[in-house]
Amino acid sequence: MTEASTSPQPTLDCPRCGYVLRAMIEASEARGESGGTCTECGLPIVWRQLRDIDADPRWFTESRNGHRRLATRALLTLARCANPFGFWSSISMTIPTRRRGIVAFVLALLVAAHLTTAAFRCAWLSQIPYWGPPTTLSRPLSDYAFAVVAPLSPIPASDVVTRIRPRRGSATVPIVINLLYAGYVYPFTMLDDFSGEPARERITGRFISAMATPLAAPLLIALLPVSMRRAKVRKRHLVRGSVYALVAAIPILALLLSTNEQPKLPTSNVLEMLWSEPLLVVAFPLALVWCWAFAARYLRIQHAPGVAVACVTIAALIAVSLQYTLVGPL
Repeated sequence: MTEASTSPQPTLDCPRCGYVLRAMIEASEARGESGGTCTECGLPIVWRQLRDIDADPRWFTESRNGHRRLATRALLTLARCANPFGFWSSISMTIPTRRRGIVAFVLALLVAAHLTTAAFRCAWLSQIPYWGPPTTLSRPLSDYAFAVVAPLSPIPASDVVTRIRPRRGSATVPIVINLLYAGYVYPFTMLDDFSGEPARERITGRFISAMATPLAAPLLIALLPVSMRRAKVRKRHLVRGSVYALVAAIPILALLLSTNEQPKLPTSNVLEMLWSEPLLVVAFPLALVWCWAFAARYLRIQHAPGVAVACVTIAALIAVSLQYTLVGPL
């Protein structure tokens, strides 16, 4: 017995607005028609797609036709997000939201972010001279291994014992406690970061404010009449668009870690302000392309480019306000 035959009976409602179409579909199929248009929101629908779960892409983490290899599908979903138009062209609104798949995607994203940070940390260590014993030719392998495990730590493993002063009972505190402290507690109590920023709070604030643009843009579609009055998009679709927009964290994080000192342009105050905060500048085109593909290929609403420009512009203003609140004036 196949999985499709054991699945529950579909509700046969419009995938975009949720309008119940069962009676309309039965009448249409009785006339020999293979598809039609939702009378509520005007979405063209092929009736077979509402029932056929085999049409779901097997690499998608929320697909109904696969319950195994969730970790592999989460990684494949993360990789497919690099092509927004191809990604949203493959995803159908008929696929219900699955929390398990979303959690797997977020965990895969966290792993990718951790490896990105570790790569930059190891590259930074390779450029710092190692003052070891005279017979030492290169930095110990333990420093790179520690950088992979705890890339946020501002000190190498070889300096953990000498630079960290444990509390009472230092003679009985094992070295592994010092390593854990250096990797997961000490970084958040430091003000200096290995990238050269003056304060860790400023780094966190810049990253959060930059991520506000791609995350808020899909949700802001709910404010536009073309989506809520005409297309009547269900809010779960907007939440899905915002969840997978988290993939923008990888390029934004890479840019944050690669910029040590921001140069200044004395020719124009506006250019100088934008150049001093490249994260906000880069987040805008990333969010624009993502929101455009999401509105055009997934939601299939009219005037998708204009919708993307309007939503991303509002989201960018929110990001600038957040930047001012968390970090200070640009």
